[in-house]
Amino acid sequence: MDVLLTFCHGPVDEVVEIQGGERVAWTGSVTANSQIVINKPDLFGGEEREGGWAGAVDVMLGGDTQPVLDSLVSSVSAAGITGSTPAYRGVMSMFFGGIQPQVGFAWSAINPYFKAPKVKLRRYPKWYPAKARIGNDANPIHIIYECLTNGSWGLGYPISDLDDVRFKAAADALFTEGFGISLPWNQTSTIENFVSSVLRHFNGALNQDRTTGKIFITLIRDDYDIGDLPVLDPSNCNLESLGRAGSGEIVNEITLKYTRIDNGELDAVTVQDLASIQNQGRVIAQEIELPGIRDPDMAARVAQRELQSRSRGLAKVSITATRAAYEIYEGGVFVLNWPDLGISNLACRVAVMDVGDLEAATIRIEAVEDVFGLPDVSYVVTPPVGWVDNSGTAQPVTVQRVIEAPYYTVAKLTSAANRADYPAEFGFGILLARTPQLSSSNYDMQSSPNNSTYTSIGNGHWTPHCTLVTTVDYAATILSVSGPSLFSQIAAGSLVYVGEEVMELVSFSDTALTVRRGVLDSLPQSHSTGASIFIVPDGLAGYDVDTHVDGELVYYKALTRCPGSVLAIGSATAVNITLDNRFARPYPPGNVKIAGSYFPTTVTASNNVVVTWAHRDRTLQTVSPLSAWTAGNIGPEPGVTYTVRVYNSSNALVETQTGLSVATATIRPGPTVYSGQHRVEVEAVRDGLTSRKFTHTFTLV
Repeated sequence: MDVLLTFCHGPVDEVVEIQGGERVAWTGSVTANSQIVINKPDLFGGEEREGGWAGAVDVMLGGDTQPVLDSLVSSVSAAGITGSTPAYRGVMSMFFGGIQPQVGFAWSAINPYFKAPKVKLRRYPKWYPAKARIGNDANPIHIIYECLTNGSWGLGYPISDLDDVRFKAAADALFTEGFGISLPWNQTSTIENFVSSVLRHFNGALNQDRTTGKIFITLIRDDYDIGDLPVLDPSNCNLESLGRAGSGEIVNEITLKYTRIDNGELDAVTVQDLASIQNQGRVIAQEIELPGIRDPDMAARVAQRELQSRSRGLAKVSITATRAAYEIYEGGVFVLNWPDLGISNLACRVAVMDVGDLEAATIRIEAVEDVFGLPDVSYVVTPPVGWVDNSGTAQPVTVQRVIEAPYYTVAKLTSAANRADYPAEFGFGILLARTPQLSSSNYDMQSSPNNSTYTSIGNGHWTPHCTLVTTVDYAATILSVSGPSLFSQIAAGSLVYVGEEVMELVSFSDTALTVRRGVLDSLPQSHSTGASIFIVPDGLAGYDVDTHVDGELVYYKALTRCPGSVLAIGSATAVNITLDNRFARPYPPGNVKIAGSYFPTTVTASNNVVVTWAHRDRTLQTVSPLSAWTAGNIGPEPGVTYTVRVYNSSNALVETQTGLSVATATIRPGPTVYSGQHRVEVEAVRDGLTSRKFTHTFTLV
């Protein structure tokens, strides 16, 4: 059945994914009108269930000169419909038809209702293009600019009505912050309400200059010098009321809902003011929904912003001022001095302002004590400190490493339907980087095939980190650590990377980690004092989800992003990895014992030396808690066999056993071959791919 679907206003810049029934039918990149082919007849279970999709899709981005689609004209004519066929300019649409004429697009089997397509696309406003895109999101200032000036669906203001200089300054500030959003407007609310929602995301106000008449945006930020602010005092205003929120009105927990980038569903992050909770004896929670945010790290930052303003007993003032307040705007800041109440240099942020009409002699202002101005209110004289604020200067990363994503992580990041479209022997790189400064929220992750030309692949998130302070052997489950970074972000179940070993976090403090050893595709190892430890909760890393293949070399750089700057790419140190098909390789055998013991130093050779191990199946270990290396059988994974090798002290191979399906092997004793120091290796094999090797050296006596 041929179907024409219109999705949104156009033109759009790129179509990157088509889904049906929450399953991915196609991924790629369409940046110009073109036809793609979907061949997923088993997308919903094949002929025995609900079939799948198969056919051709003409993607029309909606440009101003877009021609009439020939295949649509043919389909309309074949259906006996007369009249002209429009070109569908100004809207993004898709025509689902058959690859062969008169065949039609295959939507389903058995089920008479087809699953409506969902499309993932990108569209960036065209004003000030250098700062329009922030990662894979749009600059909120650009969104507001287009809402105000678009003559088709926006408010239709002439461009000359907007203060271009101040709009660009606001856009520059949000670009530096890395504050991008992706937010649809579906016309269920007015465009004015939509603009208000965008302002709410980044904490700003829309104003009109009372002298020039031009519209501008005020960012609610710590971007002022209190000495430069206008002053209101008894000489130019009346203080109608002054009060502070009672303890029962102070919010001490914020839950912020944001949109997950992978599936478009709402997720949430919660932050608390523990001191306030303890002081009030209970949690006073508030929920906020900002669906335009799609970065969990940004969601946490905004939640902290909201908590900061709501968890303090800020002063609220009502003022009637003379025309001296005429240059103050909503979202702006002024200084309140009121000697009779002991108020000096109280920075106040305007919430509501009524300037009245031309004949009015007074201006009414509702304001709240500015959270950024709090440190400047001099109620108590404190001694000077020697600390210098360097938060605005981005510093380079000094502790970082790159790993290839194990099966467990890939399975959590992608769906089976996604992976079916990936090339054979694919792999993902993951960058683990310790934050070089607390003022940095995240970093711009850049990749390169040659360490020369780099491309931004999105935001990376700083990974919690610490350092091992004592040497540990293969069996220790408590690691003494120092230098904890971002430990407030970790939780039980986080993966812990130390050297080539992967562990799972059980519990933690600032000085110790309790872990499960040798999980996933790793083996327990000994680790030396000073070893670097990365603790990876879901999402707190840099993920390269562009597909690479076995043997491919990829370089990465982390460009630190701060409120005041972004690190220059020339100042960042590169790390690299050669992909090794880690996702597809079988897990190594676990719980290996030699002569009934873990890692023995000596073994008696008078009897048969028996090596035993436990099966592992990577496809059965996809949820926490994970199985430690010492756990019993899990699996085996279908098709897995084992290979055992024995080497003597000269590193000569003296015995090989291959194709083993059981979890045991016997090494034959012998006075000549089997005496002295030997090394045993055990590995899993499946479809020609080998696991990491268990290896241990011991002495036969």
